Amino acid sequence: MARPDNFATTFDATGAGTNAGVNVDKAAPADTNKRHVVTAIQCSGDSAAVVTVESPAGTVKWQKRFNGAFTMSEAFIPPIKGAVGQAVRVKISASTAACEANMQGYTTP
Repeated sequence: MARPDNFATTFDATGAGTNAGVNVDKAAPADTNKRHVVTAIQCSGDSAAVVTVESPAGTVKWQKRFNGAFTMSEAFIPPIKGAVGQAVRVKISASTAACEANMQGYTTP
């Protein structure tokens, strides 16, 4: 059975980095009238870093700074809306030697 167009499509994106931080991206929606919405992120790193949610890349929607090794989980209520027709990114700055990030969300119908 086909999905009705009025349902959001969920996504989960994960990435890991060594010596240069990490970018975890959800590519721009094929339909440029839609947008991605980030509902939660989980991150960890072995040293001080800045974690951001961006959309498009370089446009910071949310930011948190850590002064040392960290493990974090953040649920966004309300969720973070990405720019219409653009990718969303979770970025951990390059100061970490070993890090990982995960994001969950949905694409608007």
